[in-house]
Amino acid sequence: MNGLKFHWINAKLRATSIGWGHGLFTSEPISKDETLIVYGGHVITTADFCSLSEELHAYLYQIRDDLFMGPTSADEVSIADFLNHSCNPNAGFRGEIVLVAMRDIVVGEQVTIDTELGEC
Repeated sequence: MNGLKFHWINAKLRATSIGWGHGLFTSEPISKDETLIVYGGHVITTADFCSLSEELHAYLYQIRDDLFMGPTSADEVSIADFLNHSCNPNAGFRGEIVLVAMRDIVVGEQVTIDTELGEC
């Protein structure tokens, strides 16, 4: 589950277990606009998204009205997929696949995004 089959991830990020699952945390300071992750994976329609397990829904990102990107099986999930939601995030997408720091991020801080989960 920790392989990087589809993604590039900044070496300053580490996956850590937290109360409800996993999160990504910084091991070194991150500067505003620094690239954190470049995502890859399958691009699927809403119908395909809805046919996947609820567990996998949490790892896919909506990139257009009817398109999602991410893993389509549990063995494709990697540490790049361990981002958690925050209404006050420190990271965001630049385009559809590049995640960048929206502000400086200190050592030990969790990297979070503000994204909606897809619905069926």
